[in-house]
Amino acid sequence: MPRTVPVALAGAVASTAVLAWLFALPGVAGLFHWGYQRPAFVALALLAAVPPALLLVALAARRLVSERAARYPRAVAALAGGLGLLVSLAACVGVSVAPLPGRPADSPLRLVDERVGIAPGSALVRLSFSSDPHFGAASSDPSAREDIIRGVASSVPARDAFLVLGDHVEMGMFAKPWKEEAEAFARLAPDLPLVGLMGNHDALVNGAPRWRAYWKPDGADPDSGSPYYRSFDAGPASIVILDLLWGAERFSRKQEAWLERTLAAIPPERPVIVLSHAFAWASGYVDPASRRPWYDEAEVIAKVSPILEKYRVELMISGHNHYLELLESKGVAYALVGAMGGKPDPEPSYRSPASKWIAVGTHGWLDLDASAAGLALVFRDRTGAALKEAFVETRP
Repeated sequence: MPRTVPVALAGAVASTAVLAWLFALPGVAGLFHWGYQRPAFVALALLAAVPPALLLVALAARRLVSERAARYPRAVAALAGGLGLLVSLAACVGVSVAPLPGRPADSPLRLVDERVGIAPGSALVRLSFSSDPHFGAASSDPSAREDIIRGVASSVPARDAFLVLGDHVEMGMFAKPWKEEAEAFARLAPDLPLVGLMGNHDALVNGAPRWRAYWKPDGADPDSGSPYYRSFDAGPASIVILDLLWGAERFSRKQEAWLERTLAAIPPERPVIVLSHAFAWASGYVDPASRRPWYDEAEVIAKVSPILEKYRVELMISGHNHYLELLESKGVAYALVGAMGGKPDPEPSYRSPASKWIAVGTHGWLDLDASAAGLALVFRDRTGAALKEAFVETRP
């Protein structure tokens, strides 16, 4: 066997393995699906496919023409394989090392003990929600973030917990923005219990280990087996957290089965609040980078919403779009709260048929008071002023 063949095959195997590993990381499938950095993934796929294809050409040339004719495709296959080895090694080292420097030994955040839940046994629980602060983004508004954290922390009556629904930082692999976020909460809201979800920006370039180090240091949930989707009680209500980063690309059969099992086990008298980063129903626009609709996420609506409707879930709260919005479809209420300081999204070119109210260009948060009767919602701007009030009744 010519010496060029092992090099070509080794490069193809390495490129294939690294590509499979990358797509197994949180957020990468959505990154590709939405068209971001797609040329890099296509290039790696070509480095996996070209060497074997050229070796087949060489084999055919050897049988049909001559040994000399086979040398050229074998040589090119070896070059492509060698390049694949170098690129795969660089990608493997770079992506593996990215989340390591600067990780905290212990999370400095005051996190809710999800094994106990929030305000256990209480007849009323007061929760606040926001999303997409985007620490580390030059386009974000630091003063708006601080106003919101300070506003939730100083609310009267006091809030039982503040739940941040993802995109804590702009690029998950960098250490500095995570540290800035932790310091902001420690400075502005040292006594405020916190719960965090991971967003698509948090997961960028293997950023998930950083998110886990700060927001889920106790590891996977014992029931779901995942740190990214889990459930716990909040006073008279139940909180169910889904792993939806860009859309439904991570809504696996395992997560779907867990969701059905979890919702089926919740007593019908308890209102249910489902949380996710990516939305189902939402107004929006066509994303200029991907040229795809950034509104009413069809795959989430097709895969997740029917389950919420089947189990008569009261409310789903999400971020991802940088609006405050209230929507309703087939008995399920939906809220968008992606307004915690990230750059406001443009005026919607598309208004969802499920939309009941929307605030554009406004930073703020959502207060939710849950009781056995239902969920009292108040959307607030960054100053704490009420923008919209609604009540979602418990559906037995």
